Amino acid sequence: MRPPPLPAVITCLVHQHNDAIGKCHRCQQPFCDICRSVWQDEILCLTCLNQQLEKREPSPGEARVQQRQAARSLFFALVGWLLFAISIGMFWSMREGRGERDFAILSVAMLFISYVPALLSLGQAIATIRRRGHRLTLATWGLVIAALQLGVMLSAVLLNISHN
Repeated sequence: MRPPPLPAVITCLVHQHNDAIGKCHRCQQPFCDICRSVWQDEILCLTCLNQQLEKREPSPGEARVQQRQAARSLFFALVGWLLFAISIGMFWSMREGRGERDFAILSVAMLFISYVPALLSLGQAIATIRRRGHRLTLATWGLVIAALQLGVMLSAVLLNISHN
């Protein structure tokens, strides 16, 4: 991967005797062939590469992956709650005497199916948090919402078992 050529003859910031072959994607400073480095599909000068490695900043690709994982975490958590709420609504309507056996089976199935998006949400949130990226808040919300749903569901099942 070669950087785009510079329009005029510019010298490297570090090596004044060398012509610059491009600009750093981060600091926009010109660099020569000696100073150029490619790290995770990003062309950087050596100074920016060292700063990025010292601070453990994610590359742009990693940042996009973290953003997607955090967003998926929140999405799956909300889908889990939606399925859980629908199944509770179905149970509630059966309580009023409008349900049949098939309706009861469907509501129980939907209750247990709501575990799947909640567990997916936990996985996406934990993966994002382990990378310690910039989307920790979004991933933490997904983790909290999914864990809350799983806790409520587990306690409801245990209460039902203990009463019967």
